Amino acid sequence: MPDEAERVFQPFALPGKIRGTGLGLPLIRKIAQLMGGDITVKSDMRKGSVFTLAIQPLAADEAEIRTTARTYAGLASGQTGCGILVANDTREERLLLINLLEPMGFKVREAENSDDALRLINDWRPRIVFTDLRLPEAGTIDMARKIRKQGIETTIIALTAGDFEADGQTAPVSGCDAVIRKPFSENRIFETIEKHLGIRFICEDAPESAFNGTDVPEEQALPQDVLDDLEQAVIRTDMRLADRMIELVRMRDGSLADEFAGLIREYEYDEALRLIEKTRRHGSDPAGTRPRPSAKHQTKGNRQ
Repeated sequence: MPDEAERVFQPFALPGKIRGTGLGLPLIRKIAQLMGGDITVKSDMRKGSVFTLAIQPLAADEAEIRTTARTYAGLASGQTGCGILVANDTREERLLLINLLEPMGFKVREAENSDDALRLINDWRPRIVFTDLRLPEAGTIDMARKIRKQGIETTIIALTAGDFEADGQTAPVSGCDAVIRKPFSENRIFETIEKHLGIRFICEDAPESAFNGTDVPEEQALPQDVLDDLEQAVIRTDMRLADRMIELVRMRDGSLADEFAGLIREYEYDEALRLIEKTRRHGSDPAGTRPRPSAKHQTKGNRQ
């Protein structure tokens, strides 16, 4: 049924006994809409489902592509790759991190449940563990407490698509050193390793270009539902939703995303709501309609 098929694009909708968080397809739809397209589904009870993704790619010279992200090219001179454990019951998610870390020179092992992870930590003593928060068997929180009780010195980073605080836990209480929410960027993983282990990397900063994000054509304006969701996040002070919407804004306008993040970080919610309304009226800042942020709002990076 068409209405039933469309439910898969609603946040947290999990048809049948499917495991997961119910956020994958809603995020894909928002990303597709940011790129001027959409994702649709046609289902047949006898044959299955067909998903169609359509986007409108932009034509641009390589020199015009703008990015503010650093590129991690490898370990710095004098640095050696340490042992890293990746714990997740989903093979594809383990491979995502393994394929990211091994080419950088790290020694990576994997575990699909907390029992196997605890055994490897005891026998191998990795310097850092990237673990899904809802790991099968005893679970990540119980595993982390056992590790701390045994006095094993390893950094534990929990990965979650949900709201960590909603479980009544915080990183220090659970024994984890930090929490990274999915979906995460490659840079977030390397920045976490830098922060907690002091390992240095060779980084290449991409040059700024002539395209500055202020002349976005009307057909590429931010989708209204992204601004609506961001507005609701600010009103409800839902920082998890706000972070997710800001990352979607960043795909279209990095400076605007930084400005939203700065205002929310400084608890200037009224200013953030005013900026949302200005963006609705004027798009992504045509002809300088958006006020320049104060110095305290120009710091770039992830909120901690």
